[in-house]
Amino acid sequence: MTGEEKKELYRLNIGKWDLDKTVSLLEAAVKHTPTTVEYEALVTSAIIHYARPFSSNEKEKDAKAISSVPKRVTDQFSTEERALHDRILNRRNKAIAHAEWNEFPVGVDLETRVMSSKRYSIYPEFLDANPFLTLAKKLLQRLHNEVADHVYRLP
Repeated sequence: MTGEEKKELYRLNIGKWDLDKTVSLLEAAVKHTPTTVEYEALVTSAIIHYARPFSSNEKEKDAKAISSVPKRVTDQFSTEERALHDRILNRRNKAIAHAEWNEFPVGVDLETRVMSSKRYSIYPEFLDANPFLTLAKKLLQRLHNEVADHVYRLP
């Protein structure tokens, strides 16, 4: 196994841990009413864990793992799964881990000096966590298979 293959194996395994946590969080979320703070907290945490394997992680040249899971991990997604996957990553990057103005618009009326603002909410986008859970389980299985394939090829 080359050094790059080992780094890929390490990132795949780290990603597998994140997807396992995603599944656990979503399984807990669906036990709650979608409008509760518990549901929102669990789904928000699931979004963060789900997105981590696809984020740029390792930045150092001598890092022990590659930066993110290979794109082939998601290449078997259906059109609907791809759209959901992309939406989850977008929400994480623009509204959950970061606060872009488009997601948290603020304004001020210069005459009245009244501020207006809107906070981002996971509603209605993630009112039903089941499609997210199904996708996370599929991706977790794919990562298990990828890790097993790498381990099988070990000398």
